[in-house]
Amino acid sequence: MRTILLLLIYFITAVANAQTKADFLFLNKRKVQTIPFQFINNLIVIPVTVNGQQLSFLLDTGVGMTLLFNNPSVAKIYFKERNSFNLTGLGQGEAIQAYLTKGNTLQIGKIRGVAREVLLVEENNFIFSRRMGTQIDGIIGYDFFKNFPIKIDYNNKKIKVYRDSEFFSIPSNATNYPLTFYRGKPHIDLEFSLCDSMDLKAPFLIDTGSSDALWLFEAEGTIEKTGPFFEDFLGRGINGDIFGDRGKIKSIQMGGHTLKDVKVAYPEMHNFKAIDMLSSRVGSLGGELLSRFVLYLDYPNQRMALKASKRVNDPFYYNMSGISLQYNGVELVQRKRNNSNNIVYDENGANRGIEIFLRDVIRYELQEIIEVAAVRHNSPAAIAGVQKGDILTRINSRRLDDLKLHEIAGLLQRKPGKKIKLLLRREDAFLTKTFVLTPLFDSSFDF
Repeated sequence: MRTILLLLIYFITAVANAQTKADFLFLNKRKVQTIPFQFINNLIVIPVTVNGQQLSFLLDTGVGMTLLFNNPSVAKIYFKERNSFNLTGLGQGEAIQAYLTKGNTLQIGKIRGVAREVLLVEENNFIFSRRMGTQIDGIIGYDFFKNFPIKIDYNNKKIKVYRDSEFFSIPSNATNYPLTFYRGKPHIDLEFSLCDSMDLKAPFLIDTGSSDALWLFEAEGTIEKTGPFFEDFLGRGINGDIFGDRGKIKSIQMGGHTLKDVKVAYPEMHNFKAIDMLSSRVGSLGGELLSRFVLYLDYPNQRMALKASKRVNDPFYYNMSGISLQYNGVELVQRKRNNSNNIVYDENGANRGIEIFLRDVIRYELQEIIEVAAVRHNSPAAIAGVQKGDILTRINSRRLDDLKLHEIAGLLQRKPGKKIKLLLRREDAFLTKTFVLTPLFDSSFDF
């Protein structure tokens, strides 16, 4: 499954940067609050309670106001006030209708914010949940980060939120950076090399809401795309799909390390026509790159630090299968239970004896449908005959019952030479497709 780039919401309207009267506050006297998170497709997912309803949010440094998707879970929430307006952002389509809601209460662990403004948009404008394999109800960023120093430990999947800078310390072996803010979005200056003859230093957006490693913006006299590269779908913004090219750059300097052969995406710049960006910004640093470090963010004091983890120098691989997957609802399937016995319990948990099956038993269960969302042209999967719309039922003879979508995707992103065998359903026929993961290009870059 190709890296899912979730380009999460840049607002250019004045309301997108409105400040609310109340900030988030600790509900107890602790100096530090710990928030566990899921790390799915290089993105951070945390539990957030909105007006008493528990939801799942992306934690995204690249957004200003809090965003809610109007799905069945969110529809249960009472909103005091809704003001309609048009929302514009990344993508090639038209502006979409959104609603500004006021007076909301948001809670993350033992941290609560009252009188919060939240933007409500229709979920059918996005496909986050289907592509990520887990329910995503909203996105939160600057509105939360601006209040406290925060440590993001990607390896242990924990966020530590500090009541005050007095209790927040950055280790001596971390690399410090000053933060520059533009419309609530944090930027740092980094040195990078496109190729042997192009060494540059410029501002990058810190974007935990992007699943890619690195984005670079082609600009005359500054960024010049270096080959090899290939065309690809990069993700979806507020106003439609984002397309561009993918490749690698020679290196980037981060956290006291030189990271080599780094994956990069070059988005088509007309997707940014409605975006008000820092004029000198050349790109974005996403989750695949940031997750190789412990990330220290101190918005109140405009500073950031990176401490390298054990994964810092791991090679960057593209999805060599060429397959993108997504959920597409559920279906009723038969499950055969072989001859066996089973201890039977009553409704109070008391042992009622052993139940013996003298013949196979057929059970009917609901199973999530894993669908091929796209197949990259000339990829190993495409050459083997995998098609968009195929339903995946097994991978390397393994059933999918106990696998999450991102775990299945991980099996398709191994190192070169790995053999992949898929059992697919296409209409009423079952097909077996076999291929070997191979680099995209026969070059010095190990794509």
